Amino acid sequence: MSNAWGSRSALVLLLGIAFGGPAMASRAILGIQGLAIGDDEYVAGFDLAYDGWDVIAVCRVLPNWTLTIYNSGHPMDSRIVGEASHGASSLPVTMLDQLKRLFLVETATGAVDSASKPGAVEVGRYGYGGVFRKLVLQPPNVALEPASACPAP
Repeated sequence: MSNAWGSRSALVLLLGIAFGGPAMASRAILGIQGLAIGDDEYVAGFDLAYDGWDVIAVCRVLPNWTLTIYNSGHPMDSRIVGEASHGASSLPVTMLDQLKRLFLVETATGAVDSASKPGAVEVGRYGYGGVFRKLVLQPPNVALEPASACPAP
């Protein structure tokens, strides 16, 4: 009799986990893609806001860039900020692929979705020293690729 009860309990527990229990954590590689900037422009920084993610690892640091990660512990208040340390380390339109696959992120909800408030990129124009425009990112600009670890360099 105790075996039958134990089997039923295990089945109820398994069904509860599968259909109503907490979701499993999910990981993805995060980056920026599809930026529409001119041939005479460059990216000097970015500010990504995200909901419900934690940055697990920095997969790649751009040369001469500073990265600041705010994993606040509050699902609606986390950010990743990247800044070129000087003009020569800014990214021209031909090098924007370097913004892809930068971070390994994890979400406790089990769903890896685009950022609901993805942030912005700071764009400068050659010959206009120190004058920047803010390019607001749209969800398709925030690339999320399911992964368990950072890609090999």
